[in-house]
Amino acid sequence: MAIQPSAVQSITDSITRDEQTLETLKNVPAAQRAQAQRRQATVQARVTRLRASLEKLKGPVNVPALTFEFLGVDGNVVATETVAAQAIEPGGVKSFQLTPTGEGVVAWRYKSS
Repeated sequence: MAIQPSAVQSITDSITRDEQTLETLKNVPAAQRAQAQRRQATVQARVTRLRASLEKLKGPVNVPALTFEFLGVDGNVVATETVAAQAIEPGGVKSFQLTPTGEGVVAWRYKSS
């Protein structure tokens, strides 16, 4: 799954908002402290989950194996080549080169394996 910049921004904004809420909850009057502590635990758990989600989005993207089929004039498969599955770091690029061995290749298509 590719990183979704809007999802990353949304999670980051939520963490910032929740951390501000946690700071506010630290300074409540004694009469409201028990209720604030329960809310603080809930917000802290949410921040922990959001941070875990953010780390998953920033992790490597797993790309499945891709099988390329090279087609002849009649639309039949002349040759195939597979690019192995791999993980790509966010913002990273992986190059590959294909050299079909069949004759008369006029088109190609691919599918994930």
